[in-house]
Amino acid sequence: MSSYLRDYVIEWPIDRCVAIWDMLRTNKLLWRRMVKVVIATTAADAIMLIPSVEASIGKAAYLAGITTAFGHPGRRFGQMVEALVLVAFGTLLATAWSALGLYLGGLLIYSNPPAGYTIRALFLVVALFLHGFFRSYTPRVFLGTVLFIIVNVVNLVSTTKTLTISNITNIIYPIFIAIGLLVCVNLFLFPEFSSAYLGGTVTSSLQEVATALRDSGDYFIRVQGSPSTSNDYGQQVPDAETIKPINSITASKAKIRAKLTACKATQNECNFELAYSTLPPRSLKNISQISMSKITMNVIAIISACESKYALLGDEDDLPTDAPDLSKVSSHGTILRDVISSRTEPAEARMLRFDDQLELIKPKREIESGDPELLRYFITQISKPYEDLQSCIDRSIDFINACICYAYHVPELPSGIKAPAGIAVEEVDLQAETMRTAIDTFDDKIQKSLDSNSVWSAVREEWPDVMPREEIFLISSFYLNIRQAATQITFMLDHSRYLVDAAQTRRGRRRLYAPRISWRKWLRTGGGEDQNTQETTTPNSLQSSVREKATEDDVESDDDDDEMDKEPLNASDGDPEARRSRFTAPRNIKRAKSLTPRLKQKAPISKRIRANIADIFEGIQYSADVQYALKVTIACFLVLWPAFVAPWNAWFSTQRGLWAALQLVLITEPTVGNSVQTFILRAFGTTLGCLWGWAAYEAGNGNRIVCGSMIGIGLVPAAYVLLGSKYVKAGIVTSISITVVALATEVSSASGTATQTFLRRFLAFTIGAAVALAVQLIFLPVKARTRMVDNIASCLRQIQEMQSSIAFGIEQVADTDITAHRTVRRFEKASSKAKVALQAAEGYMPFCSKEPRLKGPFDGPLLVYKEIAFVLHQIVDRMENMFTLRSIYGSGPLQRYNAKIFPYRRNIAASIIIILFSVHEALTTHLPLPQFMPSARLAQIRLINRVREMVRDEVRQRTEMGDDTGVATRKHAIRRNFLSWNAGQMAQAEVVEYLEELVDLAKLLVGANEFRTGLLFRPSFQEHIEIIGKQLQRRRERRETVTSPTDVQRTPDAAIMTGIATPATAKATTPEPTTGTTTTLRKVHTTPTAMIGITTGVRRRRTSMRRDSRASEDAEIPYSLKRIQTKKFESVLKRQRTLEEEESEGKRQWHHQHQQKQKTAK
Repeated sequence: MSSYLRDYVIEWPIDRCVAIWDMLRTNKLLWRRMVKVVIATTAADAIMLIPSVEASIGKAAYLAGITTAFGHPGRRFGQMVEALVLVAFGTLLATAWSALGLYLGGLLIYSNPPAGYTIRALFLVVALFLHGFFRSYTPRVFLGTVLFIIVNVVNLVSTTKTLTISNITNIIYPIFIAIGLLVCVNLFLFPEFSSAYLGGTVTSSLQEVATALRDSGDYFIRVQGSPSTSNDYGQQVPDAETIKPINSITASKAKIRAKLTACKATQNECNFELAYSTLPPRSLKNISQISMSKITMNVIAIISACESKYALLGDEDDLPTDAPDLSKVSSHGTILRDVISSRTEPAEARMLRFDDQLELIKPKREIESGDPELLRYFITQISKPYEDLQSCIDRSIDFINACICYAYHVPELPSGIKAPAGIAVEEVDLQAETMRTAIDTFDDKIQKSLDSNSVWSAVREEWPDVMPREEIFLISSFYLNIRQAATQITFMLDHSRYLVDAAQTRRGRRRLYAPRISWRKWLRTGGGEDQNTQETTTPNSLQSSVREKATEDDVESDDDDDEMDKEPLNASDGDPEARRSRFTAPRNIKRAKSLTPRLKQKAPISKRIRANIADIFEGIQYSADVQYALKVTIACFLVLWPAFVAPWNAWFSTQRGLWAALQLVLITEPTVGNSVQTFILRAFGTTLGCLWGWAAYEAGNGNRIVCGSMIGIGLVPAAYVLLGSKYVKAGIVTSISITVVALATEVSSASGTATQTFLRRFLAFTIGAAVALAVQLIFLPVKARTRMVDNIASCLRQIQEMQSSIAFGIEQVADTDITAHRTVRRFEKASSKAKVALQAAEGYMPFCSKEPRLKGPFDGPLLVYKEIAFVLHQIVDRMENMFTLRSIYGSGPLQRYNAKIFPYRRNIAASIIIILFSVHEALTTHLPLPQFMPSARLAQIRLINRVREMVRDEVRQRTEMGDDTGVATRKHAIRRNFLSWNAGQMAQAEVVEYLEELVDLAKLLVGANEFRTGLLFRPSFQEHIEIIGKQLQRRRERRETVTSPTDVQRTPDAAIMTGIATPATAKATTPEPTTGTTTTLRKVHTTPTAMIGITTGVRRRRTSMRRDSRASEDAEIPYSLKRIQTKKFESVLKRQRTLEEEESEGKRQWHHQHQQKQKTAK
């Protein structure tokens, strides 16, 4: 017990205080913002404590403290102005509405009191409903709705009989005094302007992206781990000490996504700011939003290429880590059951075990069956051109940062060097021209490197295969994404030239720039209490964005889209620069209205009215916003109804019952989990704030100076919680409670002592919180986990739409235009909706574990849903990269051979869409997945082999038979539009792999309708091959002879098992154009590279290498288990047994050959 007291009661607070003090000393921005918050709130409370001010303002002086808490100055000026505009608008609207209610109620309140209070109640009902509806529908106006309902409750529940001028001034004066004070503090004390902050944010984000680009590129071209050594081809490899490991490179994905989000958020902040600078903030939009989005996508694709390279080659300096022992995995239950039921196991160990088991469901990657030697050769061929281009990219990034700092008065570059005082426009032009030259040189060297075979011939004595295969897919993806990233940097240089020229034209003189606000876009993005206090986004605001994006584009007619099918993205197929410039043009192009009148017969007016009324009622019935508004209205009237009973009105006002309603409004969130979290945070904040407010009044004992000083001291920790921690709501409510308890007692707005005021405030919070939670749980409960699943399902639907755009032309026999504007626009809209839905789902995840659940804790399923969200992120990224590269560089096979390969493309698209649809229905209906699922992987293998066949047939028709055929084939295969298709197939393969993992994850949640034995049991191809192999093995054992693979009779089954395929066998499995060569097929796992002559492969490598786990051969798994992890465990055991059998077979053959040699020697 003494050690517990020492650790948690004495040492922990001391350590925490030391950590806070160190953070305040190092974080200059944090303590500056804290000073502003404390000074603003203390000054507002001090003004309210002046006796003459008290006489003019009245008893609602605490509204000034509420205003400074919600609109605090601890942020940039643009953010604060946005919050204060909402506060002012909500206050004025509420004052007018409540004044109208008081006036109409006052006409009857003396002659008929129940009728007068009924009128007030009706006005409050409308106010509560509007508050709930707009708070849910448009979370951006949260502060406006909060002040709107506070003012209405204060006025309509008061004891005032008729409308007087004091009813208006008592509300307007304290709120607008606080608004003016906040503006002054933010402007004159450590001012922060979004326009100045914008330049620093863009430069730091660009530097982070450039670092990730350089690190991922250096990792990709490294082929050995030892420094200062040459590879097998005589070329130097990068220093291993300067190259980051793969886990660090993968983690940079989240960092650059966060930087991109910060850029966009800062750019949007400037919309509400009256900028005072040389250039308007909107001039930086082309860099901060458009180019940054595209280069981030390319960098993420390069990082994905690094992951694929690691899967095939690995790292020589990898250390083996512990792997889950399959013999210890429970075979009598699912993973979820193990996680939830093993209560005696420590939580950390349980989660680690569950992560290890989740790793087992990841499918085998296609790249793992590639040829490591061929990939190393390709990497060494492109390493020197990459290094030259990367050095130019680094210099260009530094130049862009210098231009932005110069144009927007940023004092320092991201490296810490002082910003330049001047930049010549000619220098920017020279650097842009150097960058373009570097890109052209990079293209030429890459083409020559891929066409060269001098080094490879010395190793393999054959030409390197540059036809479509896994290795060339990976190289093409890396090459084109590096090139596109460099192209985006060139665009940034051109725009930097414009910024420098504009700044020099204005001679550095600053001026005022009025804000430009897109009201529709602003209302549908961001919002919520956290959005106005920290740079985060609430799930409610994201949910509204999902609804908006789902409906914003449906207002335009479909008739106008017919012409868009014929409009190409680029008029020139042979000029990628023209296509790229067209693709990067602004996307807000309005479609022309169709001039052809619609020949549509109008229905009778009575029928149209009935239809419109039915639509309104159906919309109300299924609207989540209306349901939330009803919950807020009902919950508030369960607390406020005594105020509208004439004899109880005075008593209710004396006991400060309106505080209970205000707490209820702030606690009631759209979901149960969010309400529970808000209740916990506000409980701590209210308790501590009420205690300090009571202590401030008692310490003053009538001396208002002492009381104001105590309020200022108590606001210091509240400001730290508000600005320096994630518990924003606790900091806000602590500040409000201190102000309310202290001012309500000092200015005599409530009768009684400070102790009574404290107890009333705390009791009001308790009653309001209890009613809010009860209504949330009983009346139309909305669970965060349900919203999370709905958003994941919405993301799946949008991914289906993205796949439909990618598969454009699968129903057309003729060659199609893959760059049609309508297709690009359709894909971009679906991609945007998918990202927003996925972000909303991730926003709900923290609240899922806080909700009550009859089935037990939600921790186990939540881990699976997090994995699903990660998989969906990867799928969206790959699809975006595939579609973008195809739109920019074209696609040779699709543009030339679509008439012959469209059935193969249709099979791939159908397989992917069916898988997505099945997972969507399984998650929404909670029904098991079907047993028979199409194989998208096999469909892609068939497409790749068909394309190889088409390329070789076309080359044969153009050239004579002989040595020139191979040269022509290589030149045909390394054209840029064919490399674009190769890169797209790399992304497509990864999409298929992640879809397989998505199916397995869905089976963890809902199961699968699979037979484990009996007549309807469906063995996989792997199991089928293993059965054939065992049969052949038994035949060989009966013959008691050991034959080589060349002596085996080449029947179709034997050819598959021995790894040698005759032309007939290859034609029966997958079409191969050559007839005189044999094709090696990999046993157990069929891949496109296995079909094209590759004889070597590697076992799958993961980020953490697993050691071999020996499982019992006799361990039986019950057939009654229907969950996927059981099958995966069986698959792992079978793979281990297969490896052991191959090892024993190899040893037996070696002993046999050794004995034969000994006999021959004797």
